Amino acid sequence: MKKIWLGFTFSFLLVLISCGGQTPDNGDNGENGFVPDEELSGNIVYQTGFEDAAAKNSYALGTMDDGDIEWELDQVLKGNLDGDLKTGSYALRGRYPGHALINESFTGIQGIAFDAAHANFAGTGSGNLVVQISVDKETWIGVLALSPQNQLSRHEVILDYNLFDFDVDARLYVRFLFGGGEDANGDNTTRINIDNVEIHGFED
Repeated sequence: MKKIWLGFTFSFLLVLISCGGQTPDNGDNGENGFVPDEELSGNIVYQTGFEDAAAKNSYALGTMDDGDIEWELDQVLKGNLDGDLKTGSYALRGRYPGHALINESFTGIQGIAFDAAHANFAGTGSGNLVVQISVDKETWIGVLALSPQNQLSRHEVILDYNLFDFDVDARLYVRFLFGGGEDANGDNTTRINIDNVEIHGFED
């Protein structure tokens, strides 16, 4: 499991992750929301490994139902090929300049956990992944940025509400942005898998 203290501004953070190609916009707020030395609670308000989610077989903009939760996927599909790195039969596979938005807001979010990897497809370059939160799906705040490696790794971010202009009772949306680049022919060269997503609330 990888935990990173992100108590610095994105101007420095972008230096760390820009080597993988083009980096997605981290949001309109330069602050990050990670609290070090704190553990995620056991109060999981939403979790998915995408095993029972509806099919989404193309990169075109569309939605995917996962039980009662709808995801908006752009340049993202539900993948089950050998090159998709996953713990079960499925994971999301995204490419630049895509996003995976949980189209449901949650109140009292303590943190977010998920698995991520650079998918194992020939000819694809490394990419970047940014996790964002928003109260209105218009203004986004980046809370975690990373460059996934060639194996599925666990990542988590714990929100520090002292950095935000809203409190713990705010209803928040969560979005994953996929960064990367294109080759000389204009073809997308990035494939990133995410799996086992969890939204954690505070303990009751």
